Amino acid sequence: MGWNGQQRDAYALSWREAVRGLWPQTLFGVVLAIGVVWYAPGALPWAMPVLVGLTAAIPFALITASPGFGRATSGLQICAVPDDFAPHPSLRALDGRLPTGPLDTASRVAAE
Repeated sequence: MGWNGQQRDAYALSWREAVRGLWPQTLFGVVLAIGVVWYAPGALPWAMPVLVGLTAAIPFALITASPGFGRATSGLQICAVPDDFAPHPSLRALDGRLPTGPLDTASRVAAE
């Protein structure tokens, strides 16, 4: 028994994997959207956050699992914590190999 790392570095999600894993959510979102439009069209603006989340699950997963998207967001310092870009001085003192700039996937892999 162990705790294995997730497959995030240089790994893109294929359409097949995304559809296989997220088709139930997408189908439920489409059926729910049809039901809202058919039975309560006035509720559509209120239901949009849920409907968009469900119906766009597959493309959202594909985009966010893309290594290029990860590099772009890392470069823009989006979805990061301050320690990703400016490690605490005590951490740098403990490990001289720790880069002082943004920690992207390539520098993390090279440091290991």
